[in-house]
Formats: sequence, C-alpha cells, structure tokens
Amino acid sequence: PQLYLSSFIKLDASKSEKIKKHVQSVIDRYNQYQTSSGGFAYWTGGTVPSPWGSCYGAHFLTEAKKLGYTVPSVLYDSLLDWIETSAVEWTDDSYEDSEEVQAYKLFVLAIAGRANIGSMNRLEEKKSRLSQSAKLLLAAAYASSGREKVARELLSSFTPTSVFFRLTGGSFSSSIREQALYLFTCRLCDKENEADKTAKALAETLSSDKWLSTQETAWSLLSLLPYYKDNEKSKKIDYVVESAGKERQGTLDTLSKIEELSPSNQRAQTVRISNKSSASLYGLLTSSGMSVPGTEVSRNDGLEVHVKYKDSKGNTINPSSLKKGDSFVVDVSVENTFGKKIENIALTLPFATCWEFNNDRIADTSQSYSSSYSYQDIRDEAIYTYFDLAASDTLHLSFPMTVAYSGSYYIPAVHAEAMYDNSYGSIVPGIHIEKKQ
Repeated sequence: PQLYLSSFIKLDASKSEKIKKHVQSVIDRYNQYQTSSGGFAYWTGGTVPSPWGSCYGAHFLTEAKKLGYTVPSVLYDSLLDWIETSAVEWTDDSYEDSEEVQAYKLFVLAIAGRANIGSMNRLEEKKSRLSQSAKLLLAAAYASSGREKVARELLSSFTPTSVFFRLTGGSFSSSIREQALYLFTCRLCDKENEADKTAKALAETLSSDKWLSTQETAWSLLSLLPYYKDNEKSKKIDYVVESAGKERQGTLDTLSKIEELSPSNQRAQTVRISNKSSASLYGLLTSSGMSVPGTEVSRNDGLEVHVKYKDSKGNTINPSSLKKGDSFVVDVSVENTFGKKIENIALTLPFATCWEFNNDRIADTSQSYSSSYSYQDIRDEAIYTYFDLAASDTLHLSFPMTVAYSGSYYIPAVHAEAMYDNSYGSIVPGIHIEKKQ
C-alpha cells in the first residue's frame, strides 16, 4: 500500500522519501527469501517456496517496477519463471496450492505481461466449484489480460460470503479480504456502482476498531487507494481541528491529509473536528502508547501457554530464588485447545533485563529451523518462534538462561498468538522480582 500513499495522502518531502526507502528496503531484502527454484520461501533462508507468498511478493515487485523502483532482473524473472511453471503444472489436490492460489498466480502473470490464457481457461472450466475469492482473482486475471467479457461473466457469478471466516494459513483468505478483492476486481471491470458501495463498506471496516490481519489490511488499502486515486468526485472541503487548546484550519481537495496533534499530559484529551463544507468529511483518530508492565491480563483462547523455570538439575524453581551467575532453563509449552489446526502461531518470549540467553549456535545467531517449529528469530530482547499446531497438539520448547546482573527486575509477559487471526491467543502475565539490597 505504501506504493500508492503519495497519490492518496498529502505528504511532505521527508515522509515521501521515507516511503521510498521502506519500499526499496523490502526489494533489497527479497533475495533472502528466494529459493534455488526461484520461488519465495515464507521465511528468510527457507528452501521450500510458499505459493501464496511468492505471488504476493511478485505482485508487489510488479507494481513497484511500474512506479520506477529498481527491481533486480535476476530476482524478478526467476520468481516469475517459478510462478509460470507451477501454474502450468498445477493440480487442485494441495491445500497450500489451492484454486485460490492458482488464480492468484494467473493474475500476477497477467499484470506482469506473461498472461497464460490456457491455464486461465483450464481453471475457468471449474468455475461452478471455485471459491468466491478464486473467482475474483481469476476475473482480475482475465481483465488484466484484455479479456473483459470473460472477466465480467465471472464477476457476475460472484456471491459474497455471508458468514465471517478467516484462515490462518494456505491462502490466508477471509471474508474481509474477499470484500477487498471484490472492490479490486470491480474497478478493473468498470463496475462503478458496485465499487462505490463496496468501497464505503470497506472504508468503514478499516476505520473501525476491528482487528485486521496483515493480508486484510494490505488488500483493503491496495483496493481502496487506487479507487480513490481514480475517483474524480472529490470536492474541496474546509475544516477546523481543535486539540490541546490549539486550533488549526485545513483544506482537502483531491488528497487526504494527516494532522499530527500536539501531545497532552492530561489523562484524557478532547479533539473537535468541524466540517465547514457541504461535502462529507471522513476522519480517523489514531493514538499509540505502551502498556504499563504488570497490567497484562491472563488469556487462553484456543491456545494455552504454560511457563516453568527449572534449575540445572531439572527441578522446578521460583524465579525469585535466582541469584547472579545462576544458570537455569525456561520451559515453555503451547497447547492447541481449539479443536482444529491453527497455523502460523507466533510465540514471544521476552527476556528480563538481567537475563542472558545461552545461545549455543555457531555462526548464525539470528534464525533457525527445526522439525518442531517453522522458524526461530533470536533478538537481544526476545526470542520469537513460529509454528503450526494440529488439534490438541502441544509444542514444548526449552530456553537456557543465565542471570547476568543482580537487583530487582521484571519478567515480561509470555504470549502466543495466531498471526492471521487474533481470536486465538494466550498470555502468561509478567512477574515482578524484588531483591532486597
């Protein structure tokens, strides 16, 4: 979405430059994801291509190239070659390579100038049993390759999913992302009335307090930003913003604006926005901050985390008994209590300020793979472990530590959560350790 922000929001030179650096930094890091076959792995250094991840990366690179960003030909062409080959060889018997993923491959190839009409037609023959998202992506592929008649026929067979759903893996689909795909495809097929209705509903979802996955947010913005960019119905709007005893006036024409409000040392701050025009003005207030240590609330929703502390002999101990120089082990178990498989779970184990992790790896100290988890990233302040859990399964992990400093300190909360669905998660609250001087 950052590719389009400058066309949607009025940005100063420093923010525009920051966006360019963000986009280019992603492009520069992509070689860490590319496998020997050309496809992109889900995690850096991986050896097996992720079908959806490869398409998502290629989609981004294609749009970036169109806007003038530098994309290495070796990286880009090898990725497209893998997508093209896998699209030709595709069969519908894989969860990771579903019909929706196949449709995404064909769409990406189409916008990259490599439209594969034969594979599109082969998938279109299955339209009676395609998922709604697969229909939309296939319609987008046809529209992007100049076959608007077929695209509109597919679009006319689309029926919005009436029940909310969200996948934690595979194509990472959801009913919200499906709505974004519908807007995206309507725009390609010049379905203005349908696009207007969907854009309003999608904008309301984005500006609500609903939790959204990265896929839902990205596709919503990806669909909305070009829509508003191409929409010539914008009117001039004058407004006034009052906050912290200060008042400022502003004007909107074709671009949105970000007004950064002055901070306040009060527990509450009142913001008043006055619309001085006849056209509708839509606003979104965003605030951020940090929670106070020790205020975490225990949680067990579909996942259950247990943390134990053990000495060098394997005996369970209270962390308050630890002294400077002691070596110990943090045992963490994560159980799937939901009853169905949950994919892409992220376990975060933060370090207490006086603890040091005894990393026994040689050479590479930042990442690893294991048969029990997909990826592990060791940082100075925490260890992040990513994995899937089948129904009723439990993952056990042990982390050797040493107490490097003495004094009072706080052991931060340990938490696990599904990366693409916040309804699954578990939190073990932190602990204050008070040491008498």
